[in-house]
This record gives sequence, structure tokens and C-alpha cells, in this order.
Amino acid sequence: MTGNRHIILISSYLHVPGGYERAVVETATLLHQQGWQVTLLILAGQPESFYPLPEGISILQAELNFGISPEGNMFSRKARFLKDILELRKLVARVQPAHIICSEYHFAVAAVLAGAGQKAKVYSWEHHHYATQHRNLFWKTLFYYAYRRLDAVICLNPDEQAWYARINKKTIVIPNFTAVPAGSGMAAPSYELISISRFNAIKGIDLLVDTARIVFSRRPGTRWLVIGYGEKESWLRDQIEKEGWQNTLLLHTADKPDVADYYRQARLFVMTSRNECFPLVLLEAMRCGLPCLAFDCDTGPRHIIRDHINGRLAEKENPVSLAETILYVLDNTEESVRLAAGALETAGSYTPEIIYKKWEALLLQ
Repeated sequence: MTGNRHIILISSYLHVPGGYERAVVETATLLHQQGWQVTLLILAGQPESFYPLPEGISILQAELNFGISPEGNMFSRKARFLKDILELRKLVARVQPAHIICSEYHFAVAAVLAGAGQKAKVYSWEHHHYATQHRNLFWKTLFYYAYRRLDAVICLNPDEQAWYARINKKTIVIPNFTAVPAGSGMAAPSYELISISRFNAIKGIDLLVDTARIVFSRRPGTRWLVIGYGEKESWLRDQIEKEGWQNTLLLHTADKPDVADYYRQARLFVMTSRNECFPLVLLEAMRCGLPCLAFDCDTGPRHIIRDHINGRLAEKENPVSLAETILYVLDNTEESVRLAAGALETAGSYTPEIIYKKWEALLLQ
């Protein structure tokens, strides 16, 4: 592998506007800019990327699900599992990478079973909170077998690292980064609050509605911009109509990759997720000078938000606690200005240049 700087980065799909998708694309772009040959292997039906990719990054698309499918039965899924393992082995042999970075646990398992580690270094890149990873006995057995054989497990925060280190001692932390240019928002913001999220239960869209109900009742006229997409979008629109929030909870479907202008039109960023790992939106918001408010999840926000320094952490899944925190910061200009300064300082520690050094140290070892 001497002189081979070819990386395959395996992902499920990239055609939707999420934090996982942005992290994969921006990391691939960063590695490419630093002279690595990068191939994105997309294992789903759509090879397109929502976020722009520079010329020079190759995209391969192969519909490999390794038997994780609602279709068929136990026997047909196992047959598909073996078939896809063999297909992955052929693909890796043809491309001949030096490094394979797997962004889902079953991709890492498949890479190990396909023998990819014989000629390349294989890493898992953990984007999901470990407690949310539910595996049946078959996949749990393969997970422990394969993860002990990985060249490294890449986690986004120290709590995740501590959990995976029980399986593989070569577990490291490489957090996400933000490429958003630094800069504060407008002198007279158009919105008091902004949230950017998928509309589903894990991201706590129902908790956002419960929090909004309290905020709007105690501070009429507050404007909250919500940008995103997801399976609960229709439900969210129904709630807005039911509550008469058409002029206060302003819903915007995620339709463009660059949302920095939206951040800079608000005073505070609010996250209502039940689970996170290292949410990019918090870094992006802070880079735009926004204090960030979130629930204190098991992991994620607490690794970015320093309570009373660059934002505030509310009690987990407690809309009353979050609403009171929002109202306090909104009504205390001196506090919000101080938190905004802390947010800009924090975001400065997660630039592409700083995070690349961590990737380089891993890939060149």
C-alpha cells in the first residue's frame, strides 16, 4: 500500500439534506482537497448527492443491502447477505483502495467478512448514538466479531469512544467540522429562533411543538423558523394550522445546501433532538454567531454546548425546561450577546484545517 492514497468512503445514500449526508460529503471533499484520491461508494438506489461534490471525487453505486431488507424471508435474506459480501469483495479488488471508511455498522461488518482488510485498512465511522443501534442476534454476533478486527473505530465524541473502546482498543475521536465562514448575524434579525432538523421522533419534532406552545403563549409575536424535511412534515403542518401559528412557526422545506443566510437571520438556534452524536447544525449555527439551546441528550449537544458559555442545555426531553431557557435568553440581551461570543469561539475549534490533522494522523499511521 506504499504511496496508495486511495480512500473508499462507503455510505448508504447522499441525496437528502441531512447532517450525516453533509458530514460524508464535506469530509470526502476535505480529503480530496488534501491530495487523497476519494471514491464514494453509495449502497442505495440513488447515486446523486444533495450537497455539491468537487470534480475529482468518483462515485460508485451498487445496490448492496447485505440482507437488511423487509423483503423476502430469513433464508432469502441470508442468501442476499452472502451474495452482497461476494459483490463487495469483487468491487474492492477492482478499485484497490488503501483505506475503506464505513459509515454504517453493517458496511464495516461486510468489509471485514469480504476480506477487505487483507489489502486495505478498514475503519468504521460511527454517526449514530450507540444506544440507538438495535441488532438481532445474527448481526450482534457479526458486529462483535468484525469490530474487534477493524483497524480503528472512529467516533464523534468521547462518550461514544468509551463505549466502542470496550470492543476495539483502537477507538479514536474525530469530531465533525464546519466549513461555514465565520460571521455574526443581522443587527435586526428576522426571526428570534431557528431550528434545522429532520421531522421525525428521534429529532424530537413533537417536543419542538410542545416547546413552541409554551413560548408562544408567554411571548406572543415570537417568530420561529423551522427548516427541514421528513416523515412527520404533514403532521407538523397540521399542528401549525390547528394552533394558528402560520405567522409564528414558519416552516420551510430544506431545498438548498447552503443555509448560512438563514442562521444569520435569527437570534438563537434551538435543537429538540432526543438523540444525537455530534450535530453539525450546532457547529454551523455557532459559526454564524448564534447561541445554541438544546436538550441535554445522552451524547451530542453536551460535547458542543458549554452551558452558560456558548449556549444552554435544558433537561432532557422536557419542553417546559427548554421553553423557560429560550425565554430567559431572549429577554436578556446581555446574556445572548455573551453566549454569541462564546459560540463563535467554540466553532473556531472545529474548522476543516484542525479536523483534517486528526484524519491525517489516522490515515498515515
